[in-house]
Amino acid sequence: ALADAVQAVAGYGTGTPPTDAQINALLGTSTVTADNLAAVLAAIKAGNADGSAINGIGGAGNLSEVVGNAITAFDAAITKIANYADDNGATNSVPQASDYSAVGVTGIGGGSQPTVSMINSALATTALLRTNADSAADVQAIVNAYQVILNNANTASSTDASASDYLAIGVTGVDAGAETSLL
Repeated sequence: ALADAVQAVAGYGTGTPPTDAQINALLGTSTVTADNLAAVLAAIKAGNADGSAINGIGGAGNLSEVVGNAITAFDAAITKIANYADDNGATNSVPQASDYSAVGVTGIGGGSQPTVSMINSALATTALLRTNADSAADVQAIVNAYQVILNNANTASSTDASASDYLAIGVTGVDAGAETSLL
């Protein structure tokens, strides 16, 4: 099992990504979770691109440090995003692109994708609470719903956005059926 973990981590970037269990087994920890896995994998992949992540398990500039730094950044970013949703953007710091990246959220800021500003506007609505934005999966669901709505607005042939897509970005009062087809 340990050999499989080493191979999965060392080969990531060109092969199948390692699981949280494989990374934890390799490092002898339990800090990599399903929620922070995407952020950890992004850090490992970035390190593997230049070889910096895989120069040992312990010590400076190694896998343990790369994973630890990714988890620290993840924790700070998800807390910032959840706090912003919790107070509807009133007093907490505004999440930046780097925060979404640290959480492992994808699909923000590219051509025809929702912008950071759009996602922050959704988080600042009273319909979205801390519990709607306190995990990577929650935040990714907001981004994905926004993307469906943008696709529907930009391309008439795309799948209609559902009432749940609108609710996911904090828009209330849109029921299934006629209302969603008009939008």
